[in-house]
Amino acid sequence: GGVRLTAADLQKAQRREDFDIQMKILREADVICSQMISAGGDFLKGLGAFGAILIDEVAQCTEIGAIVPIVQRGCHRLVLAGDHCQLPPSVQSFEAEKRGLSLSLYGRLVKLGVEPFFLDTQFRAHPKLMEFCGKMIYDGRLKSGVDASMRPVLQGFEWPRPSVPVAFVEMA
Repeated sequence: GGVRLTAADLQKAQRREDFDIQMKILREADVICSQMISAGGDFLKGLGAFGAILIDEVAQCTEIGAIVPIVQRGCHRLVLAGDHCQLPPSVQSFEAEKRGLSLSLYGRLVKLGVEPFFLDTQFRAHPKLMEFCGKMIYDGRLKSGVDASMRPVLQGFEWPRPSVPVAFVEMA
C-alpha cells in the first residue's frame, strides 16, 4: 500500500497551507496594519524590510513599544503620528516609570529638538467641542474643518444648553 496520514499529519499540512496563503496575501498587500508588538513577531519575519512604517498614536506608546516594529521589521521611511497633548503612555510599573521607561519615542524626539508638524485642522468633533479643546489645550491654534450641521446633537439626552452640544456628565 499507500502512505497513511494521521489526523495530526493532516492538521499540520492544513496549518502549513493556511500559513502559505496568508504569506501570499501579505506579500501582495500594499499596506499591512498591525499592533506594534505583533509587528515584531515571527509571523511577519519572512516579509523582509518594509518600505515604510507609520506608527499612529506614537505619543501614547512607550519608546520601547515603538522601537519593536522599527528594529524587527526595518524600513526605508518612518512616519510618527501622534499628539503630545493627549494621553501619555500607560506604564503599570513604578520602577519602570522611575527608570524612564514611560517616555514615548515622540517625547524623546521632541526633547532632542525635533520640531513636530502641527496639524491645525480637525475633522471629527463638533466645532463647539473642538473650540473648547482648541482654547484649553492648543492655545487657540486648532481649527475645525467640520460645519456644525454635520454633527447633529444626540437624541434622547437633555442637553443643558441645546445650542452648545457639550456637557460634562457625572458617571459615578
